[in-house]
Amino acid sequence: MQVSLPPDIEAIAEQAVRSGNYGSVSDFVVESIRKNAGDAAANSVGDLPYEQWQKRFRDYLNNRSQTAGATLDDSRESMYPDRS
Repeated sequence: MQVSLPPDIEAIAEQAVRSGNYGSVSDFVVESIRKNAGDAAANSVGDLPYEQWQKRFRDYLNNRSQTAGATLDDSRESMYPDRS
């Protein structure tokens, strides 16, 4: 199979080879595809056991950015201002 890389990606691959991290552009592409395929599989929650899904969800909740100082008025009066 032959693949044409966009010039910017080809430059990145060639730099990786020059830096000594890869033996060839082909090695760089193969490693990149394997890593990306692994990341894609890891990001899928459809096949995860419940405990792993729950842990990822809790990690997400714990690491998401919080709105500093935000308050929410969820009183009945704030939701239905015309009903007194």
